[in-house]
Amino acid sequence: MNRSEKILTCCVVLFDTDIMTLSKKDDSEIKLKNRAVDKRNLAVLEKIVHENSETIRMTEGAQWQITAVLPAYNEADTIGRIIGQVKPFVNEIVVVDDGSTDGTAGIATESGAMVIKHPKNVGYGSALASGFKYVKGNGTSIMVVLDADGQHDPAEIPRLTEPIIAGEADIVIGSRFIDADQTAIPKYRRFGIGVVNKAWKIAGGEPVTDTQCGFRAYSRAAIDTIDIRESNMSASLEILDEAEKHKLRLVEVPVSVKYGGYSSTMTPGKHGMELVNYVLRKLKDEHPLLIFGVGSLIFISAGLAFGVYSINSYFDSRYLPFGPTIIAAILVYVGTLMMFGGLILNSIQSLAARLEQKGL
Repeated sequence: MNRSEKILTCCVVLFDTDIMTLSKKDDSEIKLKNRAVDKRNLAVLEKIVHENSETIRMTEGAQWQITAVLPAYNEADTIGRIIGQVKPFVNEIVVVDDGSTDGTAGIATESGAMVIKHPKNVGYGSALASGFKYVKGNGTSIMVVLDADGQHDPAEIPRLTEPIIAGEADIVIGSRFIDADQTAIPKYRRFGIGVVNKAWKIAGGEPVTDTQCGFRAYSRAAIDTIDIRESNMSASLEILDEAEKHKLRLVEVPVSVKYGGYSSTMTPGKHGMELVNYVLRKLKDEHPLLIFGVGSLIFISAGLAFGVYSINSYFDSRYLPFGPTIIAAILVYVGTLMMFGGLILNSIQSLAARLEQKGL
């Protein structure tokens, strides 16, 4: 679409005019509501569009069915307020109550949200999966996911939906590290997220500045193709895997976050271990030669060290120490098995990749 078409398309949205007709041979003249608009007048129209850009964005957004999904676990203190703040920006609000015991579901229902209730707490990933399952069948154009504890600002929802509406992205991730005051983020969180980001990049994942932000938006294409199997917080990484697998376009936008007075129901240690476990599994599945090769090198090196000690002891005293010798043999044996296991798994992984490329 050229500049003329873009400007007048905005005017169509802004002024609710008839569909414009474009000359296929020469775009110097564009007919809008049976009036010819010369290129000389485009500057004037461009100024009008610029001055009314917010109206245009709101009008464009109104043409899309936007559903907000809020995973929630014991968020009775905040859920009603958050639903009220989200309402102006979406068509429907879905609260996935993950086994709350404090009346979260009742407050959400009274506040006008549709509630999906889990009989017990099964994890953030399972709550996300329930949200995806619901919107797959209700005609949603864009699904926005945000926390129910007040950390995310609902007023920033249009910032996440705009790249999808503009046709520039399938997944939009809110980032706490783009054009943001990082001092507002606790140091332990900055450190933990930084470690996960680097580990994710080493594992071959698509590099992003914030792998863990739960404030995200998904296009219809993403909704239809993403399949969440992880039940815990590692679902955030699994979604990035799904995006790469299905070649979904991913964009990051800056978002703000509030930590004062809000606390996670999961300890940082447990959260971190879930993420590390997923990264290690990704390495094992996609780069078996690397992870098994490193393990093999460590075991064989340790075995050789014990072996050298045993041999030196033998030459010094004509006595072969039983314990170190057995340990050396076991370590070298295990290391050798790991090496061959890595080679076999790498061959299987390469074969599977070739079959997938051929559509088999």
